Amino acid sequence: AAQNSAGTTYGTEKSFTTLDTTAPTSSISISGGASYTKSSTITLNLSATDDVGVTGYYLSNSATVPSASAVGWISITSTPSYSGSVSYSLSSGDGSKTVYVWYKDAAGNVSTAASDSITLDTTTPAITITSPTSSATYTTASNTINLGGSASDSASGVSSVTWSSDKGGSGTASGTANWSISGITLSSENNVITVTVTDSANNTGSATITVTYGAVPTATTGSSTNI
Repeated sequence: AAQNSAGTTYGTEKSFTTLDTTAPTSSISISGGASYTKSSTITLNLSATDDVGVTGYYLSNSATVPSASAVGWISITSTPSYSGSVSYSLSSGDGSKTVYVWYKDAAGNVSTAASDSITLDTTTPAITITSPTSSATYTTASNTINLGGSASDSASGVSSVTWSSDKGGSGTASGTANWSISGITLSSENNVITVTVTDSANNTGSATITVTYGAVPTATTGSSTNI
């Protein structure tokens, strides 16, 4: 203690440490909220807030809560409000994938888990042309053709079926699992028409048919003699 000139006694200064028992809030979004992906490498959109400061985050495909001292924490500069986008590799194999994130502060408080899920689909969808034939080639005397067939995808589902011709022209089929295309204009001789299926993860598959358009040939004979 010390006295001033007036004889008043003052106590010595003391330092105080703020008690922080509040864990950060937590948030995560995979690829901007997408439902499907065809790539195992995705982008995680992370965000968290803390009344003192967020100092790190922990990512996992397991719901097991990490301790504040566990190996695997990613350190960040302490901030009351954190947001960032980071790359992350999903486990192999098609199907639903869940990613968990925790945040911690300088006092060692660990947040509750935030999580988001996405379906990994790396499989090419299937498509077949069945009408007017299932063969790879077809000949017609008409200058237009109608096509039909089926498409399937077991992981994310068929999103669309489209067509294009090497002679020009393109469009969207009617239907998906069972699709049809009406009135495709043909040019003379061979027309290579490609029908493409796209699934919800943007994988594509295709089938082609070569349509030959031209006048049906005719044959004539003279009268028979000496039979």
